Amino acid sequence: MNLSFFYNILYELDSERVIQQTIKWITDVVVGCNFCPFAAKELKQNSIRYFVEASTEITNCLETFMKECKRLDTTVSIETTLIIFPDAFKEFDAYLQFVEMAEALLIANAYEGVYQVASFHPEYIFA
Repeated sequence: MNLSFFYNILYELDSERVIQQTIKWITDVVVGCNFCPFAAKELKQNSIRYFVEASTEITNCLETFMKECKRLDTTVSIETTLIIFPDAFKEFDAYLQFVEMAEALLIANAYEGVYQVASFHPEYIFA
């Protein structure tokens, strides 16, 4: 068998685990602590798309961000997309720079006011 076949299976299993952990976090923290008043409805309606981006390259991550914006344009059943970067942006400052670039892309691509970046990072501190 081809090694890429096994890699793809492992990647899919790992991605599914990351998605399940994210759903649990949304349920327990975001909805449970009422950080986002809209999240519970979308969670119940199953209108959230979860996408795991394995790349650690900022260019790839920004391309994924824009692809997901375009997907939101064309897929009415998706209300929200959560792009999960399990291996990128370990450093908080790098993450904040990525968010700034993503927000600039929204403006440059006429998405300002259409979509918004709601970002979460383990180093965020909420009062």
